[in-house]
Amino acid sequence: MALVAPTTHAKPLESPCGGCVRRSHCMLQALNHAAPDGRGAHSQPDLPVTSRLLHRGDFLYEQGERASNTYVVAAGALKVWTGDASGDQQVVGFLSQGDLAGAELTRDGRHGSTAQALDTTSVCVVSTHKLMSALAGSPAAARAVFDSMGARLDDMANLLLRVGQKNAEQRLASFLVGLLDKQRHLGLVTDRIELPMSRADMASYLSLAVETVSRLLTRLQGAGAVKVQRSHVDVVDLELLRSLAGQSAERHRLH
Repeated sequence: MALVAPTTHAKPLESPCGGCVRRSHCMLQALNHAAPDGRGAHSQPDLPVTSRLLHRGDFLYEQGERASNTYVVAAGALKVWTGDASGDQQVVGFLSQGDLAGAELTRDGRHGSTAQALDTTSVCVVSTHKLMSALAGSPAAARAVFDSMGARLDDMANLLLRVGQKNAEQRLASFLVGLLDKQRHLGLVTDRIELPMSRADMASYLSLAVETVSRLLTRLQGAGAVKVQRSHVDVVDLELLRSLAGQSAERHRLH
């Protein structure tokens, strides 16, 4: 049983593939252009892709729900969080364009977390059963799926590192650098970090108090590393920001 009250879920839309700007790089499209079969014809797996549209606050799936689909974020952003019977919540990740969602399941095939839209978000939807069958015939797409899952594991490992070994300012700075690097990988603007999540979500993810996140953003701005806006951060000095994240010699330090 889900640990949160039911809310409006994503609405199904028509197949989004035709007009998708990421079509040539999508793992789902790779599956529908599999290697030629023994007769020289290209196999076409039965892997229909649909789209779902979520508005801010909508759930893509909820913790404890039976899982039947896997998702790729086409646009927008999701937060992933876990909850317990007492109502306590912990943000464990943020997903954006190109990220795989819904692949991390409990042993009994249920979602171990909740994915919730941070803003207007569209996701591509495919049956998990059909996806697994199709992956057997497409090594390239299988590699893309495993790479995406590996990236999520890396994010979780980095989170543990930030919480366990970094101080508060290093956690926040490394979080911002990570978002910037991800945008760069996607070919997006690299001097402005979009922040669709709330300060409270950031605080939960980094195991900090909300007041600490707000105070450190102000200090980062005062140090000349960033310029903070409400929903985004402009990077003024990337070298300084990386230094504050502990990614280079700590020539700079906030006081």
